[in-house]
Amino acid sequence: MGHCITVTQSDVRGLPTVDVSIVMPLVKWMGRDATDDYIRAEIAFAHFRQKGLKHFASYDAAIGRYSPVRAMAFRNVVRKHGFQCDLFTPLDGKYGWEIDHNNTLQWLSILSRPLAMFAADPYPARQIAGVCEWNQIPVPDEISILSGDNDDMLCDAFSPHISSIQLASGKIGTELQIYCNR
Repeated sequence: MGHCITVTQSDVRGLPTVDVSIVMPLVKWMGRDATDDYIRAEIAFAHFRQKGLKHFASYDAAIGRYSPVRAMAFRNVVRKHGFQCDLFTPLDGKYGWEIDHNNTLQWLSILSRPLAMFAADPYPARQIAGVCEWNQIPVPDEISILSGDNDDMLCDAFSPHISSIQLASGKIGTELQIYCNR
């Protein structure tokens, strides 16, 4: 344990190398283990339905950390259960923190409320929470935001707090370490 590795095959000769984040989906020589986006979407949908929400959206302001697979999985789960799910698509070609918040606000203004808002991870979740705060849109009363992953700093350190799905990342890492050390 404790080996520092890089993503080039020549630099990791003989070291077990596993991508646990899917940040490098095109790298074929590396092992990969990650959480199931479909199950994550089912958990998110169940959370929102337990709150009685019937209007769904996914804010997928691509930030380069995750592919749009999480947003698509959420939309597919929502549709499977007979509901519609709106997806945010940047109109200005900008992504991540550079997105024109006016486009985001325009999108939010046409969505039915109360709204269940899924975000792939804490960064877009915090971003949409910021847009809501700056425009006096009550969170969670009008828009209930759920992050598909947890980051204590982004989810809990600011107001409004953002609900999130706690992943078994520590367990995955421990199991991979045991497997790789065999």
